[in-house]
Amino acid sequence: MTNVPEALKQIKPYLTLASQLDQKNEVCVGYYCRLYSVQKGMEINKSAPDCKKFLIQLMDILEALKKKYPNDETIHSEMVGQACVEKYALRIFDKADEDDRQALFSKNLVKQFYTAGLLFDILNCFGELSEDLVIKKQYAKRKAMYLNKCFQTGETPIPGPLVGENFREGFEDDDSKQTNEQDISNQAIHSNQPEATTSKTNYDNYEDHQAACSVTVEVMQKAQKLCKYAQSALQYDDVSTAIKNLEECLTLLKN
Repeated sequence: MTNVPEALKQIKPYLTLASQLDQKNEVCVGYYCRLYSVQKGMEINKSAPDCKKFLIQLMDILEALKKKYPNDETIHSEMVGQACVEKYALRIFDKADEDDRQALFSKNLVKQFYTAGLLFDILNCFGELSEDLVIKKQYAKRKAMYLNKCFQTGETPIPGPLVGENFREGFEDDDSKQTNEQDISNQAIHSNQPEATTSKTNYDNYEDHQAACSVTVEVMQKAQKLCKYAQSALQYDDVSTAIKNLEECLTLLKN
């Protein structure tokens, strides 16, 4: 569907992606691209006549797909559908990340990161994203914007996680960010991990050490989960998220 109302232009990239997935016979992922577009469109503007008409047409397409594939659990079961979309999104992201770290730069790499970012957005159909997926989504979008800017300016991209000035490429002002995203979207239509630092923990006394070792299994599991999130954040140089998770972990273990 190309006749997206101006008020709903934010959902156009997801519908463009859905059309591209149709050509690859990715029924499940294409279905949820459209479902997310409906949900997002309803949030943006569901009352204007042209928007209402457009969203109804999209809902009709979703119903037609359900009737066309009555035995496809990926579109009839949200649990199965979520697993399908997440697997597809991670496959695209992992391939882009691997190529980027090997300095295999191309405009297709920009498209891969950009597509991964859209797919992580679409996973919101199933509820709030895990922190690990949020980190990957943010990283994919920042990488797409950074690489696209490099191609525009003729700058040689730096492989791997964004650091320093490059890390801030994804935090431009809203106007320049929207312009950059639009450039990537238009192209899509046509077309070394950081060194970890360690520190030794000093216990004030034996009692503090004993308290740290006497946590419940439930608390320990939550702490391990927070550490995992922090490790994932550091992998993509998201220091602020890593600090936040580690601080929550320490607070949890001390209480």
